[in-house]
Amino acid sequence: MAKKTLAVVITEVLQAHGQPMTAAEVYEKITGAGLFEFNSKDPLGIVRNALSRHCEQNQHSCASKNKHFDQLPDGRFRLVAVVQIDTPQAC
Repeated sequence: MAKKTLAVVITEVLQAHGQPMTAAEVYEKITGAGLFEFNSKDPLGIVRNALSRHCEQNQHSCASKNKHFDQLPDGRFRLVAVVQIDTPQAC
């Protein structure tokens, strides 16, 4: 089984929670459930970085092209809304 990326794990946490979360809240859920192994002295910083890299507001050249998250004015993050377009049905 392939190892999940941190962005995928964060997406799953936000989806399961159903409400916007801070980076610290996301980190607590990840570590509390053992969803990802961090090999860092600053794992919360790694979570913040992953949220920022995949955030719609980040248009920096080193940002990911895959935008999974949206940052709210209060600093919390939520999943980017996926708009499903209904295709016309044949009569």
